[in-house]
Amino acid sequence: KSMASTRNYLNYLNDQVDIAPANSQEELDAAHLVKELMDEHGLDTTLQEFDMPVAGDLAHSIVYLLLFVGIILGGVLDSAAGVAGRVIVLACIILLALRFGGRDVLAGLGSKARSQNVIGVHRASGPLVVKGNRPIVIVAHYDTPNEGLLWRRTLVRYLPVLKRSAFWCVFVVAVCCLFQVMGFLPAPARHVFWIVGIVAALPLLAIGINDVYERFAPCTEGANDNKAAVAAMLGVMDKIRPNTDEAQQWALAHPHAAASVPVEPSMRDDAEGKGGQ
Repeated sequence: KSMASTRNYLNYLNDQVDIAPANSQEELDAAHLVKELMDEHGLDTTLQEFDMPVAGDLAHSIVYLLLFVGIILGGVLDSAAGVAGRVIVLACIILLALRFGGRDVLAGLGSKARSQNVIGVHRASGPLVVKGNRPIVIVAHYDTPNEGLLWRRTLVRYLPVLKRSAFWCVFVVAVCCLFQVMGFLPAPARHVFWIVGIVAALPLLAIGINDVYERFAPCTEGANDNKAAVAAMLGVMDKIRPNTDEAQQWALAHPHAAASVPVEPSMRDDAEGKGGQ
């Protein structure tokens, strides 16, 4: 029943919701649609509005790219290019250290966009509720993101590892760049550290290129990103608070609609996405 309910929601969302980029009227319409479905199941629902940078993490991605350029130039010993590269690395390290330390000076750059979360709360009640029950939070983003180079099936599994390693990559690049200014070290030793720094900067380069490309790429299409995850979330809602809502009535009226649409979680439905709870 749960899978059938999820498919009904997926088909309904495919019919009712088109591409819905963040800060668009389509995104707002999608938010109200999800809220109405939650209301029909008796959840306590609210729309939580917030401002978000239009450029997202673009500023940080540019810093990653500059860091790679800096370490490349920084290894050119006894030259103006080398000095310029080390200055670039130093500036990038300072900015990233502030970010990792919780004082991100780049986060507030650029114009702001208005968006919203749809929050639906099912409050446990009744004779089956026992002391010690813990809340369960289900999240899925309903806005339509942009395409990304690293969101392909063969690469997406490595993206969390790349992002988790960013701090240590920055640290290694900083240390390797520091060795370039130690004139008492022989040139071959400094060249070895230069190569190590370049290798450490490659994950940052990949993240930066992906984010810059994503910023200017077209929006994704299809049920996989991100309607399948929203449908799965609504399917759980129907399981714990069953009711015949608008989506199920639509499914009864369209029994053969989009029967071939696969139900699978989006590769991008993670903590970064907006959605319902």
